[in-house]
Amino acid sequence: MTSGAVGDYQKYVCRMVRYYHGHDLPGNVWAIPDLITTTKLKKFTYQEEYRFAFTKTDAFKFENVEVQLVDRKARPDPKPGEHFHETLDLGDLHDICRIRVF
Repeated sequence: MTSGAVGDYQKYVCRMVRYYHGHDLPGNVWAIPDLITTTKLKKFTYQEEYRFAFTKTDAFKFENVEVQLVDRKARPDPKPGEHFHETLDLGDLHDICRIRVF
């Protein structure tokens, strides 16, 4: 299972995270929101992360992004009204997951 397509966009994605060096551009990731969700800087490789992400909107639609340069130190305040509580019943994952203690 790698994606759930509805119409011309995915509703969920599940895959290993891809890692890239900061001096390298992550390629076409900027235009593909589900790749943004599963791509991180190389310094996080030790996490060996696998991600499952889903959307109830068209968030993963191709080129559904807003690109802008921002000051990394200036972060906007969170918008709690944009975040909803969801419960995923994934069952027993002990045979495919491990807890990493740092």
